[in-house]
Amino acid sequence: TNIIGTLQNDGAAVGGTNTPAFSAYQASQTISDLTSTRLVFGTELYDTDSAYDVSTGRFTVPSGKAGKYFFHTKYRISNDSGYIQVEFYKNGSEYLGGAMREENGYSVSRYFSVATSFSDSLSVGDYIESYAYMGVGNTNALVHLTFTGFKLVE
Repeated sequence: TNIIGTLQNDGAAVGGTNTPAFSAYQASQTISDLTSTRLVFGTELYDTDSAYDVSTGRFTVPSGKAGKYFFHTKYRISNDSGYIQVEFYKNGSEYLGGAMREENGYSVSRYFSVATSFSDSLSVGDYIESYAYMGVGNTNALVHLTFTGFKLVE
């Protein structure tokens, strides 16, 4: 006998749903050099609980939805050299980050990307924002920005 899954007494699959869940993107955003800049992803692909705000770039844990969450942000710099990093802020303070350094130094311009993910336990009302920081020597455009998050099934 093959066992494909486990069912509850009511016939529903055991487990839960990964909601709230959201995914948003922005085609481009210009940021200044050597300054942490909040990223605003103005277009939602989905937002199951209306927990992501497209005007502020902020995900807020809704009432009754405390738990463990996973977040991911990615963007690409528009033809330059130096370094870029993603910073996650929790409740208005820098929390975690990840960086990408351009391997050929500052003399060669090219497109390069950075992506960072993390998971954490969040309480109702906690909020997460994604920031960018770069050291390229000038103001530059970030392109292909994405921000995704969802509650983990516990």
